Amino acid sequence: MEENLIVYDEQLRPVGAESRERVHRLGLLHKVVQCWVVSPRPEGLWIWYQKRAQDKPSFPSYFDTASAGHVPAGEEPLTAVLREIQEEIGLNLEPEQLTYLGRWREAMDYDSFRDREIAEVYLYLDPEPAFSLGPEVGEMIRVPLAEVVKKEIEGAKRIRAVGEKGEFWAESDRFCPHWGEFEAVLLPVLRKRGGLWMNIELQRFEAAEFQCWAWLPPQAQEKSVPAVYCNGGDSLEGRLEYVLRELRPQMGKELPSVALIGVIPHCWEDDFSPWLAPTRQGLPYGGKCDQYLQTMAQIIREAEKRFPLMAQRKYRAMAGYSMAGLASIYALYRTEWFGQVASISGSLWFQDWQQYMDQNRPMAADTRVYLSLGTKESKNRHPLMAQIGDKTRQAAQTLQQQLKGEVTLEWNPGSHFHDIPQRWLKALRWLGQGWKGEK
Repeated sequence: MEENLIVYDEQLRPVGAESRERVHRLGLLHKVVQCWVVSPRPEGLWIWYQKRAQDKPSFPSYFDTASAGHVPAGEEPLTAVLREIQEEIGLNLEPEQLTYLGRWREAMDYDSFRDREIAEVYLYLDPEPAFSLGPEVGEMIRVPLAEVVKKEIEGAKRIRAVGEKGEFWAESDRFCPHWGEFEAVLLPVLRKRGGLWMNIELQRFEAAEFQCWAWLPPQAQEKSVPAVYCNGGDSLEGRLEYVLRELRPQMGKELPSVALIGVIPHCWEDDFSPWLAPTRQGLPYGGKCDQYLQTMAQIIREAEKRFPLMAQRKYRAMAGYSMAGLASIYALYRTEWFGQVASISGSLWFQDWQQYMDQNRPMAADTRVYLSLGTKESKNRHPLMAQIGDKTRQAAQTLQQQLKGEVTLEWNPGSHFHDIPQRWLKALRWLGQGWKGEK
């Protein structure tokens, strides 16, 4: 008998139970569990992946998180993950041996099914895990943390791994897609344990009931610096290793020294949507961006009180990726707090967005604006998202007519989830050029 899964609405409230087949066919939101297995060893941290069995109906013979599975109706996530770990990789663990890392949302459309998941993510640390593989797993491989970073953040096409037959090159496109989870959920925890190329010190604070972080360049010890307020700081945080490795050596030379202030939303779909609108699953975007921008004034005041930041509008910028990029452009029309904004692969396909731009005017005509998009982002089955290329061009043209400040549209290779850290890096460099007199 096929198992039933609990179905959730966009506010993560249970709304009923459906068969697993129906959940995947209709793209209903449901819960899964995932467990990352990490081995701390003298030579560094190793990440374990399972190789899925050849007869799996989806992603056969692909590499995936060490253990994962659905949460059946009537079972708690912790019970489910302990069961999956035992069934798949043969580890009999106690609850206290796992660390709960948090929750991650995933949405993927395939020809045969639509997968919309709430992943409850766990971590198990063991220098020498004694795996005993079940029938759903072909083998276990381990990958050095630095190689995983190359794949997930730098976009490496293949990475060095160790399997049953020794060291080999694993092609990155043979790993199951969990876009952004490594950077946002696992990497911040591993960073605290060391093993990465750069020590990044983030100063965390709370303002207007939003969790925030600040990264300050070394030059901030001597003088005040401009600041980029980064919507979606939870997503950017895991990518800072790559971004700052490239950006920091240029500060004070080709580029000015700039602080980054990350703002973590309560809910991306709510805080970054300008008004109520249906998602592609028929449930609403929350339309709370006005409230988010109102609290941004308090976040700015708190940041400028705590840190040596230049407290004039022209020395502030707002940037964001995807829905957070849409919020950055919306801020043009609702606030005068930023001299520059950047929308990186922004969700300018949003319902009635172009009509809004046509009927309103930015509050500060001298604002500089950076837009970017991937060349393959229009290849989407959703009718709104398939228009993203045309919508972004049209938005750039509208902004060029409405603003006196510079408006740039940059095209990047790939789809929406391709080379995200590199796209952030390009945007931050462009913003830095706007302050190039302030080294």
